[in-house]
Amino acid sequence: IISRADTKSEESNGKVIVLIGLAVQLVFLGFFVIAALIFHVRMLRNRPKGTESAISWRQIIWLCYLTSALITFRNIFRVVEFAMGTQGYLWQNEWPLYTFDAIPMALTMLVCVKFYDRQIQPQKYTTANSIHLTEQSLTS
Repeated sequence: IISRADTKSEESNGKVIVLIGLAVQLVFLGFFVIAALIFHVRMLRNRPKGTESAISWRQIIWLCYLTSALITFRNIFRVVEFAMGTQGYLWQNEWPLYTFDAIPMALTMLVCVKFYDRQIQPQKYTTANSIHLTEQSLTS
């Protein structure tokens, strides 16, 4: 929308749409991180018996934190870039795009490739591989 804008009004509308989209993305990423933190704290406080696994949930949760931080950093850059507009410094120069957009996303990909646990595979659900919740575990 912004690149094909013929008038200032169209450019402004495109800018607003992109900024709203980036803000929504940041809000939902924030909700995800809050949910992950709540899960992490609850697992540290009272981990259900019999949940030992070959898959390290701590490694996966820290992977989520790190990638979320990189993506948040990148999204904040994109908000600033679009807020400055097409005539702004960030839009007119390439180095900020590579430094604050491409590098964080490349690092996100590298971190995921390096620390992804190959044991995480889809499983057919059976009662043998499920964790049973009790009233006590739900209220803790």
